[in-house]
Amino acid sequence: MTELRRTIDEIRFVLQDEAFSITDQLMQCIADYSTQCHDANVRLRKCEEFLNQGLRSEALHLAEISPNLLDTVAMLDFPEREQWVNLLSGYSLPKPEPLLLGVASILNEAYAVQQPLQRLLDQHRLHALARSPLVQRLSVLRAISEIDTASGHWDGDIRAMERARFREIESESRVAIAAGEVESLKELVGELSGRGWLETVPPDLLRNLKQKGGHVVRGQAREQLEMLVETLHDAQAALNLGLARQMRDAWIANAKVVQLDEHDELAQQAAPVLEWVEDEDRKEAAEKAYRRAVADLEQALDQNTLSSTELQQFGLAIEKCGRVIPEVLRARYRNRLTTLDLAQSRRNLLRIGGTVGAVVAVVAVICVAVYFSSEAEKSRRILAAASGLIDEHKLDEARKLLAEHPHRLLSEEGLALKSKLAGATQAEHDRQAKLNAAIERAQDSTDLAANAVALEQARVLVRTADEKIAVGKLEADWTTRRNADVALGEQKFRTMLATTTANLRTLDSLLNTPDSESDIRKLVEQVQSELNELHALEPKVAAELTSQATLLESRFGGFRKTYAEVVKKNVLLDRLAVLVQVGGPTSPTDPRLTEYKDALAQFATAFPNDPRIAGFKGGGSEDVIKSILARHKLAASWQQFWPPDSQEVQSRQKSCAAFLKEFPTSPERDVVGRYAAFLKSLEWRKEGDEDSKTSVQVRLKDLLSGKLIRDGFLLRSKEGKDFRDYYLEKADDFSERTTPITFKYIVGFNGEIKTSKALEPSLFPTPKTVDPPQKAIADQIVENLGEVDDEKWDDFLNQQANLLLNATEVNAFLRYFLVLKILEFASEGNSLLAVELKKPLSDLNDDPPDMSVSWMDPLNIAAKDSRKRADTLIKRITTSTLKAAWGRAAVAQEKLSAELFRQTLPIGWLERTADRRWILRSKWTSDKKHSLMVSVTAEDGARTWQSVGFVQAGTAEWNLPAVGSLVEGTVVFATSIPGSHKTAFAP
Repeated sequence: MTELRRTIDEIRFVLQDEAFSITDQLMQCIADYSTQCHDANVRLRKCEEFLNQGLRSEALHLAEISPNLLDTVAMLDFPEREQWVNLLSGYSLPKPEPLLLGVASILNEAYAVQQPLQRLLDQHRLHALARSPLVQRLSVLRAISEIDTASGHWDGDIRAMERARFREIESESRVAIAAGEVESLKELVGELSGRGWLETVPPDLLRNLKQKGGHVVRGQAREQLEMLVETLHDAQAALNLGLARQMRDAWIANAKVVQLDEHDELAQQAAPVLEWVEDEDRKEAAEKAYRRAVADLEQALDQNTLSSTELQQFGLAIEKCGRVIPEVLRARYRNRLTTLDLAQSRRNLLRIGGTVGAVVAVVAVICVAVYFSSEAEKSRRILAAASGLIDEHKLDEARKLLAEHPHRLLSEEGLALKSKLAGATQAEHDRQAKLNAAIERAQDSTDLAANAVALEQARVLVRTADEKIAVGKLEADWTTRRNADVALGEQKFRTMLATTTANLRTLDSLLNTPDSESDIRKLVEQVQSELNELHALEPKVAAELTSQATLLESRFGGFRKTYAEVVKKNVLLDRLAVLVQVGGPTSPTDPRLTEYKDALAQFATAFPNDPRIAGFKGGGSEDVIKSILARHKLAASWQQFWPPDSQEVQSRQKSCAAFLKEFPTSPERDVVGRYAAFLKSLEWRKEGDEDSKTSVQVRLKDLLSGKLIRDGFLLRSKEGKDFRDYYLEKADDFSERTTPITFKYIVGFNGEIKTSKALEPSLFPTPKTVDPPQKAIADQIVENLGEVDDEKWDDFLNQQANLLLNATEVNAFLRYFLVLKILEFASEGNSLLAVELKKPLSDLNDDPPDMSVSWMDPLNIAAKDSRKRADTLIKRITTSTLKAAWGRAAVAQEKLSAELFRQTLPIGWLERTADRRWILRSKWTSDKKHSLMVSVTAEDGARTWQSVGFVQAGTAEWNLPAVGSLVEGTVVFATSIPGSHKTAFAP
């Protein structure tokens, strides 16, 4: 909002500046204002969409996001906006888009509707979260619907909830009927009979509820009547009239509910007792009436104002009760009546004699009253006329009138008027003296301000026409002098306005210029001095010019506030630039991490809208730095890539698992995860995986120790053009045989035996059995297997795989099978090598031969086909293929080792200069070259490292395509160049 206010102030200055010119600053101002208008309209349109969809709360929430939308629109719609648009049109400059003020008005009305709704909406949410009873929730929803008539979705919610309430009432009614809860049934009937339902109340539900509820109510009422009959008889027997009356009232209420017939057995049982109670009630009522009438008569006898007729009414009231006046009152009553009758007779005689004398006296009094009343009215008129003359400042005329009627001043009112006249005379004398003094001051004054004060005093005091003419002439003289003085002052004022405006523009530009603090301070003092001088000149210039000075002062105040914030912000940023350097090669933990966190919180509190905060929290959060320190600590404890023994392998696996659990989204999880997988593959070499539970070494040894690999004997014949290899269980020699020979040879995996046909000895190039060619390779592997350590394991398997590839004398099927298994074991024992062996293994498994065929049977046709397929597949794998795979795995291992042991340090963050160049804000220095990285969020929500360039000797070289959409404040980390395990950091 501060930037927007500054932009609008700049527009106003441009509108008031006579020397209009198109500058870069003006174009920036035009662009900033147009952007603000566009952004405001975008938010207004989104709010309008929400309002059209009935989503008022969402629209108001969007409007209240900082900066507040309506406040922004109010600022953008400043009074001179139309003048600004016309100016831009005249110079063919881009105009801002019209503000959607109609939408803003609708949004403002939405606030008025939302405020009374807010409390009800809060209640609605609380009831929903608490799963409150539907009765309460319906009540709140109906209240919301009555107020929020514009939203149509409330009716749908109410109808859905009412349908659910109908089902609930049906269930509750069954429970209440079963339990005989009459009050609950009455409440349910009352609820269904109400008028607030939008949905039609199911008639069957209400009818059944009334019928079944009425049945329950009548049943309980009859039970009450049965108990009341016994209680009524007990009360009559004990002559307990009070208890009988209570039971009688209860009987009547329950009998009305049951609609008890007078012939009913219960009614006949209770009738004698009820008649007794009614008879006693009548007797008691008659006694109370008699006592009340006696008391009224006794009270009337104590009064002396009643007439004979009125007193007799009290006596008649007693007689109406069927009783006589008590003896103690009877004599008083009769004597009072006799006395009242005699007094009335005497009054009648006296009234006739006094009538004549009264008439004469009244006539005399009337004549005297008429005379004095006439004189008093004449005095009142004369004194009132004199008072009016005094109020109109006609003092001479008032004196003349009073002098003609001196005797009128002898009354109290006349003396008061005489005093009023004397006071008015003195006041007139004082007025004239003050007026003359004010005129003299105005004539003698050389100061415009003092002259204005004196003339104002004179204007207040004038009354007569001559006085007004004199003051008017004086005002005309001073107006001429003031106009000349004002013209001179305004010229000077305009010059100073232009100078101060230019200096303020310079200050604004210096605000974004590095190392300009000294220039800013000097210019601030100069502008303050200029503003003070403008204030001194304000009394001599027009109001429109003083308003410009006020705008300048407001703008200067805004600048000083902004500058103070910039200074404060730079102090905090410099402190953060120091504290962000957490950790190092010899310090896997650093107490400054807490200080950095506290300083970051202090900065966020002081400047909540600073764009850097998102970068601080996004790319350099506390967890990222903690994970780096944790990885440093692990690397420092390990010191070398290869674990020295199996126990250390397991220990490192636990450390990696703990790290990945504590930092599941850290960018360091990749290198630690890859190392954990590598350690797991090392464990499999000697311990076995989750599926096999048998180590790779044991499985390889078992494979090479099987039948026909190390423990069989080979007999080769040449029948036609083909050589045939027969595997015998025992060694044999046919050198001395001259007749056809037969022998038993193995034809199955389980040692199945078959007898050969008779063959001529000449068919055997070597007439005795020999060791199979794969035995030597298998013996070598098995004998050396236990002596191979972890670091030499991969090279050992590479050598054996190459031996088998070159052992063309080995059965093609068996050679294929052994190479396949050795490559699979190599993959299981090294996760890095497994990646590189995927392609060779894929080639070997591409339409593989039938692995269940009896490959050792030279006469098996299927085995012959399998050998051909195996020979084709094995030719796809060459020594160079395996050498390249093992070489790439070694490079990957070196890279993993470098990443695992490298030192990473947060050194600063990204900032952009006024000309939109990226710079590195940091207090860190090093004379060596380091890679710069930032932490970014991947698609899976975790964080990953992204290279953004290099730094050396404090100068950053950015890889701009990699920077992409990074924001200011993104924390930058320095790390050693891959391939080096150590780096040097400045303290």
